[in-house]
Amino acid sequence: MDDLSKRGQPDRSLLNRHEKWEVDYFVKQFSQQYGTPPSQGVEDKARRLILSVLPSDVRQRDLVSQWLLNNWQRYH
Repeated sequence: MDDLSKRGQPDRSLLNRHEKWEVDYFVKQFSQQYGTPPSQGVEDKARRLILSVLPSDVRQRDLVSQWLLNNWQRYH
C-alpha cells in the first residue's frame, strides 16, 4: 500500500481516494489552485465529493480536478 506519510508526497498521476493522506494533500492543492481565496469550505466540499460522488473510474489527478470543476455547482 502506498503510504504518503512515509513517502512525503502522493503518486503524481493517480489519486487513491481510500488513502486519507493522498486525499488531504489533493484537496489542499485543489483549494490553493481553484479556491478564491483558498478555504476550508472548498477543501471540505472537494473531500466530500471525492469520497462520496466521484465516479470510481476517475483516478488521474488532472481528471479528478476537471470532474470537480465540472460538477462543483451540481452538488451542495
